[in-house]
Amino acid sequence: MKKKIFLILKKIITISIYCIVTNFNGQNIKGYVLDEITKEPLISASVYFNNTTLGVITNNKGYFEIEKPKIKTELVISFLGYKDKIIKEFNEEKINNFLMIIKSNELDEVIIYYNDPLTREQKLRMFRKDFLGNIKNKKCKIENENDLILRYNSRNKTLKVRSKKPIIIFNDYLGYKLEFSLIQFLTEYKGFGGKKVSYYGTTKFSTLTQKKKYIKRRKKTYLGSTLHFMRSIYTNSLKLNKFGFIKKGMIVNAKSLIEIKVIEKIAHIKTKTDTLSIVYYKNKINKQSKIIIESREFIIDEYGNYSSNPQILFSGEMGSQKTCQMLPLNYSITKE
Repeated sequence: MKKKIFLILKKIITISIYCIVTNFNGQNIKGYVLDEITKEPLISASVYFNNTTLGVITNNKGYFEIEKPKIKTELVISFLGYKDKIIKEFNEEKINNFLMIIKSNELDEVIIYYNDPLTREQKLRMFRKDFLGNIKNKKCKIENENDLILRYNSRNKTLKVRSKKPIIIFNDYLGYKLEFSLIQFLTEYKGFGGKKVSYYGTTKFSTLTQKKKYIKRRKKTYLGSTLHFMRSIYTNSLKLNKFGFIKKGMIVNAKSLIEIKVIEKIAHIKTKTDTLSIVYYKNKINKQSKIIIESREFIIDEYGNYSSNPQILFSGEMGSQKTCQMLPLNYSITKE
């Protein structure tokens, strides 16, 4: 078994996703979204909790009110032509004014890169695979690829991508529409076909439909996913949920590798090694993953949202799960 796991993890495809945990307690969040200079209201600005389906838009006065969920994640304000505002702290005792900054004109797309030998279509294919993942029948598509700026550097073999607008993704496999505000995307190509994929940003989910086929696919995607794994750690139910840690080719007790301490509904995790090998075993199918935890500690809330410093890297099965296999943090099997 040890030999099989080594072969599976030899070609590492790593994805690094940063989730910043923020604690919101108290009343509803109320505020006005305004232009920083003119103080004019921004009508129909999008206000949402990151990586959830929870969001509203501002009215004709730029005003919004949104109920605070139990999920601990950032509040994001987005408006076309302005920089996204990510809210971590604010005065809950009053109505807040959120001032938005206009984006500067960027002419990077017209600059010629002499060490970029690839065509735009070649780079798009590379980006789709590393960002969206492999979805059956191509049911997950980017609707505004013209907004993407792609740069491949042949000298250091890297692909960098940014977007002039939030990336609009229609996921007909899981029945979601995503608006992904890309902060950073980087693929580093290694020898022998290996690569390291790192990207992060904020995501607004919209549920397109609740058809039975989507509900079934969401459940299938959730089982064995990173979200499922993190929630299983929080509830101390790894074995019940068919997860196991592997050491020297054998499944071992989680307590021998991690320590868990829950303080005010936040689980503080300390690992005894910076690399953890994991298996998800169900219906005679074993799916292996590896997690590299550089700081050897991270925290998880009760919904599976996790934060680490500086980062957590996934490879194997979990590392292959990309944007089109993402589920919102407020996803629940029992509520569908």
